[in-house]
Amino acid sequence: MKNIIKNEEKTARVISSALITYYFAKTVQNFHIYIDFKDNTMCIRAEGKVQLESKDIEELHALRDPHRLPEFENYYEELIGIGYNSNEISNLDALSSIVDKAKWTYEEEVLCIQFERRI
Repeated sequence: MKNIIKNEEKTARVISSALITYYFAKTVQNFHIYIDFKDNTMCIRAEGKVQLESKDIEELHALRDPHRLPEFENYYEELIGIGYNSNEISNLDALSSIVDKAKWTYEEEVLCIQFERRI
């Protein structure tokens, strides 16, 4: 398991960074991010209180049907548009190219986004 986690460390950092960038761009309050490895799956869940507009909700609908594209595995940082020196808004839609499952809920101004990736 230790080697599996090490192999997925970079991907977990990229996904987490994209989520953090997205939530902070939405002026998040009470933000939490969780990363868990179980049953050969990496699960990343983020939640926080944000005020979303209807256009934000429409953008989140793109996450409902992720299509993992192995050819992007080595290019995901550029694909997502984030990095250590970047101030760009995260492109959550691009994350669907490196995950196997995605879901989100938005209730009482609390947005929860969850990604799963088979490892």
